[in-house]
Amino acid sequence: MSETYDKLIEDVMSKKIFDRVQVLAKDWLGASIVAGVIEAGEDKPNILISAGAHGDEAAGVHAAVKIAESLPVSANLYVVLCRDPTGNNPLSLTLSKMFEIKAEISGPEDIHALVSEYGEHLETKSLRIGVFRNVCVVYPRGAAELETLEISEELEKELKLSEELREVLDRKRILVPLCKERPGTPPYSKVRTFYAVGDKLVCYDYFGEENDLPEVLAMKKFLNKIKPILTLDLHEGPSGKFCVIVPGAADEAYSDVVFTTIQQVEKHAAECLSAEEIKKVMIDHGLSVSKTLGKGIGVIERRENLVTLAREYGVSLMLWTGFYEDFEKRVETLIVAAHSAAYIFAALHGL
Repeated sequence: MSETYDKLIEDVMSKKIFDRVQVLAKDWLGASIVAGVIEAGEDKPNILISAGAHGDEAAGVHAAVKIAESLPVSANLYVVLCRDPTGNNPLSLTLSKMFEIKAEISGPEDIHALVSEYGEHLETKSLRIGVFRNVCVVYPRGAAELETLEISEELEKELKLSEELREVLDRKRILVPLCKERPGTPPYSKVRTFYAVGDKLVCYDYFGEENDLPEVLAMKKFLNKIKPILTLDLHEGPSGKFCVIVPGAADEAYSDVVFTTIQQVEKHAAECLSAEEIKKVMIDHGLSVSKTLGKGIGVIERRENLVTLAREYGVSLMLWTGFYEDFEKRVETLIVAAHSAAYIFAALHGL
């Protein structure tokens, strides 16, 4: 896989997959958030593939490229390769750019040393927080090995308890590094980006009004402009299995697409979460399913994210696979899921 976001974009451009590439916004360190476009004609509907809402979801980013290479449907295809380019970069590169130095991050002691030189330290009962102006890095105290979502949940608990902490972190970007090893992803290599708003954390896939990050506003604007009749948002989370997440407003228009996708994934790629397993898993920060529709299918309610907003324009699905499978298998699982969903949708709608 490409080591940096710039290398990924360079590889994509060299393959000439897209008819054109549209820049949606620059992120906070100047990286371009782009949508690759494969055009079928002005009279054709639009399909959206989105990936990389979180920097530690690299399998989805690489799957999105491969999906674009081999998805022959008669519609305009928009592929947002990575919604958090800086998070997708190695943490060492991000901190190197921030401080214009060559930073090497392999563990908490390296972050601690940078904070001592360039920022200020805060500590809670279980977390260390390095504050650098409008950006913070949050990581565990001691040698705890934690997932990004475990750290973000703990930080949000601390925010609700401490007014002083809320005042310090309010409206700052929060970089949460992966502090444990995953297949294909070493610890302290990727980060998940959050934004502190009062006593809660929001992420790049939270589109509520209080989230005024330029990266999020640009994605909302883009969604409302292209009005896709099918949206497939690729995600990863703390599991070793696959599931499809549908918005609460989903109706019978979803059933054939969703059930076919589950069948094809189980046949060709990965095991799906049982209904009971889906109820227990954390889909995203602060997000769990409200109910299930059987094996491999969960429903989310009242969450302002990409798939719930995209529901206004057509069918929208979150394709979610577990971090704890081999990296290449995660990529393949997301490709199979996206192809299956797109093919059955296209067949049903004459595309």
